[in-house]
Order: sequence, then C-alpha cells, then structure tokens
Amino acid sequence: MVQSVLARLEERGITASPLAEEWQAITDATPDEEEFCIAAARIGLDPYSLPTDLALLLERAAVDLEPRLLADFLDAVNPSELQVELDWVKKTSKEIEDLVAQPSATIETLRSQLLERPEVAFGAPWRGYDQARRVREVVGLAPTEQFQAHDLMTCRESPLKAHGLQALGGTTRSGGETLVLSRQYVDEAKRFASARALWHFVHDAASDRFLLTSRHGDRQRVARAFAAELLAPADGIRELLGDGSDVASEEDIDQVAAAFGVSSFVVGHQITNQLTSV
Repeated sequence: MVQSVLARLEERGITASPLAEEWQAITDATPDEEEFCIAAARIGLDPYSLPTDLALLLERAAVDLEPRLLADFLDAVNPSELQVELDWVKKTSKEIEDLVAQPSATIETLRSQLLERPEVAFGAPWRGYDQARRVREVVGLAPTEQFQAHDLMTCRESPLKAHGLQALGGTTRSGGETLVLSRQYVDEAKRFASARALWHFVHDAASDRFLLTSRHGDRQRVARAFAAELLAPADGIRELLGDGSDVASEEDIDQVAAAFGVSSFVVGHQITNQLTSV
C-alpha cells in the first residue's frame, strides 16, 4: 500500500515527502534495527521517537533475556516500569539459579513421555486441554481427583512493586524446578500458577527461564488452558454436576471449585468453554 501511494506521488511529480523519507528508513533497516523496532512495538511505542534512556533499556533487555523470555517480558511490561521489572527478572533469575532444589522425578517422567516437538507444542489454546488430559492419564488420576502441581516444584515469593509480571520460573543449577511469585497470592491462585508453570517445565523445556503474565501470547494462553484442565478437568466437573452443567448455579460452581481447590472463575471458564459449547 505504501509503495502504491509513493508511486502515485511520483506520477504527480512529488518525489520528496515525509512518507518517502520514513519508508526509506524502514526499508533500509538492518536486522538489529528491525529487532529493535519490534521490541518497541511490543511495548506500544514508536521506535523512531523513543527517549534515549528507554531505547537503551530496550537494548539492554535484548542482551540480558533470551528471545522467548524477552517476548513475554515486553508483552507484559509497562514502559514506565521497564527498569524495575527488568531488574526484578535478572535478580530473581539469579536467586533461582542459587537455590538448593533437586529435580522432580514426576516432572522428568512427564517430560520424557509427553514432551512434544517445539513446532507443535504451541498454537491454539485448546492444545493445552489435550496436554493436561495426557498428564492426568500418566499420573493415574480420576477425573474428580485433585492434582497437586505445587508439590512438584519449589515455590517462593519475591515482591515486585510493578504489576506487569506475575511469576518467573526456571531450574536451579542442580536442575530443580522453581517458581518465584511476584506477590502474595491466595492458595487457589498459587495452585493455578504452579499448574501453568508445570506446562512450561514439561512442554517448554527448551527454555531455561519463563514468565507467567496476564497477557495473551500463544504460550501464555496454552499454559492457562493447560492449568484449567489439569486442576479442574471438564469430565470431572461434568461428573460432579451430573446433567446440570448448562444450568449450574453459583452455589454449584462454588462447591465444584472447592472440591478441586481452584477458584470459581476457573470452573465457570471450563463450563463455558468445554461443557456448554459441546
């Protein structure tokens, strides 16, 4: 479209214009400049008019964080808090590395039996449902039994004043799976965060570190779908509600949520997305 506009301008004798100059700068961009522009776009800012200090912070983040971690970080960070949140990620990553924690035999079993090829591990959120069902099958849980994901990893808290990031996960030097939450969560939220982290440990094993955020990138959405089905499987909800999934009251949903140890929101989400849509 831009090329067509420029061609029309040239036909009318207009060969120099702000559009032509800006388009030339874009088309002549080096690979490093392209990556910088994408990073700026992820935080919602114009790469050609960034303040110098913010531009330097983006460059620093690109050096300090591996590509997948960087993408999730930039999707979730508030530009005004970029310095604080980048420092938190680096500090917390070092804390994880130095923790004394051994690998989980259960996670290793799941990883060896269920790890998919990287090109098919991500994608539509519903993939997380299938992956969670296979995890429950491997550990031999009935549909109405609770899954204790938080027992499979070391969980810590490292307060963060900014709120763009929910948790950082990764492995210690000895391979122990660890999740560090950025604030205090109620028990149900902790269990859900641990289940999201389990998806990363099992299906995203190529990444040494990962972030849990409130954003909606592919990996974040698949991990949330995985956690919902892992902790409150649709078949288990259907069994507890009998034939009343379509007309479940708030009290019914609260009772099912208590049985699974999750929030009522998770159960309601499962009913909406997996039961009433069938």
